[in-house]
Amino acid sequence: MKLSFRNDRTTLRVQLPWSKSLANRHAVLWACSGRSLPKILHEPSMPQDVRSLAAALEAPDQSTIDLGMGGTSLRFFMAQALLRKGPVWLEAHPRLQQRPLEPLMEALRGLGMTIGDGWPKMLVPPHTPGKGTKLDSGASSQFLSALLLVGAFMPQGLEIELLGPVASGSYLELTLRCLEAWGIRHEGKSGSFKVHPGHQAPDHFPLEADWSSAVYPLMLAGLQQRSLQMEGLRSQSGQPDEALRKLLPALGMEWDGKSHWQIIEGQNKPLEMDCSACPDLVPGLVVWLLMRGTPFHLSGLDTLPGKESNRIEALARAAEKAHRPLKSSSRHLSWNGEGADHRGEEIQLSAENDHRLAMAYPGFAHRFKVVSLEGWEEVKKSFPGFWEQCGGLLRIEK
Repeated sequence: MKLSFRNDRTTLRVQLPWSKSLANRHAVLWACSGRSLPKILHEPSMPQDVRSLAAALEAPDQSTIDLGMGGTSLRFFMAQALLRKGPVWLEAHPRLQQRPLEPLMEALRGLGMTIGDGWPKMLVPPHTPGKGTKLDSGASSQFLSALLLVGAFMPQGLEIELLGPVASGSYLELTLRCLEAWGIRHEGKSGSFKVHPGHQAPDHFPLEADWSSAVYPLMLAGLQQRSLQMEGLRSQSGQPDEALRKLLPALGMEWDGKSHWQIIEGQNKPLEMDCSACPDLVPGLVVWLLMRGTPFHLSGLDTLPGKESNRIEALARAAEKAHRPLKSSSRHLSWNGEGADHRGEEIQLSAENDHRLAMAYPGFAHRFKVVSLEGWEEVKKSFPGFWEQCGGLLRIEK
């Protein structure tokens, strides 16, 4: 796919996808309660991760279930399988098979689940799940979230002893908010969590627009000095990537709190930010800052090497191609402004099987006449309509 900026000044309307973080959590809770999942979870406009999880939750015992590249889907489904009556076999993309999973499997074994070696991976639920287990959630908060989501539906509830700190605590907070929406009682103290049995299901399936996806059309509009209309985002939503809202003035944009995003005069000062609470913003933020010519130092990137790609290494490669070399480690990315004035004819980039890179890399069209992007179709994982929605910002040649 070849991409370039349109560079007109009309206000564009963009329809964001539903938040897959919220939809996945509520899908697990909905399935655990024994209710049929809403049909909207299977619609093409829904992020592929949500559709994959919904299909897995509805699959009968003895099935082989392919969860593709969905890390959240895989981890949440494995925990929900504790409540099944019979075994299932799991398949996944080779990259997903390499991502952290062992701590969750150990915790599930502690609750009585039998888990086979290799792939397809066999899951055999226990006759009655145990009441307590131990968990190391330092590599991903999804391990803990997965267990918390099913705890209220286990006969004795669930007690979890934590073996160290939890990564991305903001996503754990999102999970706890979902439990509260279901009337699920939980207790957390230093080093442990307890979930009591019982729940009160909400009247409707909670859905709202996705803050994680908003950064990409905002980046494209901001670099072109264009206003934008995006509806459905909620203030104080609990979504970790709502942190973007506080960054906007430094990036030359502001939000009216409803649907309008407009350009403002912003000072181009170096940005220093701890991204541990909102790591999914990093790909879009890095490209946006590079193209604006804003030096930055981003820390708290511990989970990025274990995503669909090693995002730290992938972003550093892309920046090098754009003649803007980054300094990087397993936890940091920084840029001192070197190469800020460089412009080019064409830059060739690969999304490396990563949906967030596929949505971030079109921003390089601000300094290059053409972005040639391999792996553009990866956007379906979280924002299936990305190219259609951003067609007013980009000239697209497939």
